[in-house]
Parts: sequence; C-alpha cells; structure tokens
Amino acid sequence: MLLVAVSRSGMTTETLRAVEVYQEKRAGDGLAITCASDSLLATKFPHVLVASGADELSVAQTRSFTTMYVLSQTVAVLTAGSDEHIEEIRSLPNCGRRLISEYEPLARSLADNPRLDHFVFLGSAHNYGLACEAMLKMKEMSLSCSEAYHFLEFRHGPKSVVTRALSSLAF
Repeated sequence: MLLVAVSRSGMTTETLRAVEVYQEKRAGDGLAITCASDSLLATKFPHVLVASGADELSVAQTRSFTTMYVLSQTVAVLTAGSDEHIEEIRSLPNCGRRLISEYEPLARSLADNPRLDHFVFLGSAHNYGLACEAMLKMKEMSLSCSEAYHFLEFRHGPKSVVTRALSSLAF
C-alpha cells in the first residue's frame, strides 16, 4: 500500500497526523507531495515530490493546488505506464495557455457582472473533489456564497437557490 500525503506547507496538522498513524501501523510506503522541501512532511518518506516555485502567500492557494494536483496525476500516469496519458500530461502547458487565452474574456465578464453573487459547482464521481475545491477557491477569492454538489443531488432542494440572473446566462 502507498500513502500519498499532500500538503502545500508540509506542516498541515491533520496530514502529519495521518502520516503518523499510517507509519505506526506500518501500513506501507509513502509519497509526500509538497511545496516546501524543508518541511516536516518532506522528512517523513523517502519519496518526496516538491513543487518548487509553486508556493504562494495568498489565501486562495490556486497555483500550489494546481501544481500538486498535476504532480499527483503524473505519478498515477507514470505508475500506470500509459503512453497516451503521458503525452496528455506533457501537453498540459500548451493546453493551459490556450484555455486561458480563449476563456479569459468570459471569466472577466462574469467577474464584472454584479448580478452574480451565488455560485454552485457541480461534479460527480471523481470530479466531485474538484467541484468542492472550485467552490472553496470561489469563496476565498471573491468572498461570495459558493456551494458544491453532486449532479443528481442538485436536482432537488439545492436547485431552488438558482436565481433568474444565473439561469439567464448562456454559455
């Protein structure tokens, strides 16, 4: 078994506690993913991936989160040995530049729209965690009301929070 422990600072209390319990039970090997090479987490396992240059001081940890997420995906792809997915990982920088260029005007227009003050992020299965992280980033960056739901969970009560401003947007 392999524990993958992720912490931007490498000092996150609950992450370090989970590593401690894991090591006490001698459950297996571990991999630390962090932005801080000199952190306590980086000393816990022989395998450490450091996202150097990705650490940031802002409340919303966008660069560090994205970099550590891509590092974890790269580990999964390399472990699986899938050449197709390795090429997809290699294409991410160009893909990112293209998407930013293409969608920056839309993002700016949404940010400048004062009618938008409540955000709902939907994601199911493996995408639910990303919906939760997007919700958290929106709260941190804009101080707006933000929620995250599974697709089918949204169909019932939560759907009632959709306002006319949000439902009139067309993408």
